[in-house]
Amino acid sequence: AFLMAKDPRALRLGLFMALCCGLLVAGHSWKPRILSGLFPIGTFQDFTIKTDPVTLWITPPDYTGLARIVPSENEETLDIPQGSLLKAIVQKTPMHFIKKPSVHIDGQHYAMNSAGDGAYVLEIKVPDGKQLNLHYSLFKSVTWPYRYIPDQPPSITVAETPETLPDAQMQFNLTLLDDYGVKTLDMRMTLDPAVGEAPVGWPVEEQRSVLSPPAAAFQMAPVYNLTAQPWAGLPVVFTFTAYDHLEQIAQTHPLHIVLPERRFTHPVARKLIEVRKYLAWNPERDTQESALALEGLLYNLQSYSGDIRVFLALRSAASRLYHNVPSVENTQSVMALLWDTALRLEDANLSLAARELKNIQQALEEALQNPETSDAEISQLMNDLRQAMAEYMQALVHEWQKHAQEQQANMPQLSPEVLAQMMN
Repeated sequence: AFLMAKDPRALRLGLFMALCCGLLVAGHSWKPRILSGLFPIGTFQDFTIKTDPVTLWITPPDYTGLARIVPSENEETLDIPQGSLLKAIVQKTPMHFIKKPSVHIDGQHYAMNSAGDGAYVLEIKVPDGKQLNLHYSLFKSVTWPYRYIPDQPPSITVAETPETLPDAQMQFNLTLLDDYGVKTLDMRMTLDPAVGEAPVGWPVEEQRSVLSPPAAAFQMAPVYNLTAQPWAGLPVVFTFTAYDHLEQIAQTHPLHIVLPERRFTHPVARKLIEVRKYLAWNPERDTQESALALEGLLYNLQSYSGDIRVFLALRSAASRLYHNVPSVENTQSVMALLWDTALRLEDANLSLAARELKNIQQALEEALQNPETSDAEISQLMNDLRQAMAEYMQALVHEWQKHAQEQQANMPQLSPEVLAQMMN
């Protein structure tokens, strides 16, 4: 009755409605704002800290190596790499009962979903655009301009003339460049189309991990051992392809070169390579003559120091050629056996151990790149790698000792003091 007498027009309801509207607009920050109005300075100044109901961050892809982007309201322009993931969380306020929060990117609307705990959540990949706007209340929104940074494809160049190493392996000089780094390098070797008649052979493809530094030219000189290829001595074509983390590619122009041949010095090894070449050029012809040639080497034990492995390899190769019907499959099997036997005669187990080490390295590399590989499998491959490395080092020492003994007469005699100074 007192209020009605003092306020017959009920103007007090307008003040009450204004207070309600103020509370709705203020949202979670209603208490600090009231305290700030009542106590503009003094003890309650700490309560004026704004409590923001919005959490937003942008996570670039892992391969970019870039840190998470947490924009502020006064951010000028964001640099957002391609493939970045945006995640926004908005705590529910009274105004959310009127308008559901949403994200707008250049006119495209993305509604946020209720998380069931009094919050709204949205998780999307940031599309190519220029402006990101988050509406989280009837009267509240935040806008960020941004630059969309596309992932550029890599580039690759190769020197025209590769280097031929003393054992006929080939070393190529490559330059790679990518904004976030090249991931893998593929090499493909095929027979030159200009070659007419050719021996039995096969194209070679090999992939290697690169992981080059981002936005910097990366020089690499991979070595490829193609000496076992029957096309050695013939024109071939090399092509290199670089892949980035999005599988974008860059490819070199075809490189036409003559595939070098490995030279053997051991007389029995040279004879085995001659038989192998004949089989490569005549895979389906009668192989009796080749079998007899291997039989002739078999019982000359002194020519290969009675090596039991060489004896068994010659026996097996001769039997396969003598008893089997000539075919490409049988010929290729015998050719592989003759090649391995020639390598053993030439440098004991060094070349074979190096090849085994390379194969295990490649298997471990592929396993590490495969997310489904178990820890037990990786552990087993690591053990295999250690064993292969030990065998390779043992073969390397044995080969060095052999050459040292052969050249000992021509080596100058050094005093113990000079040797100690050299072996620092």
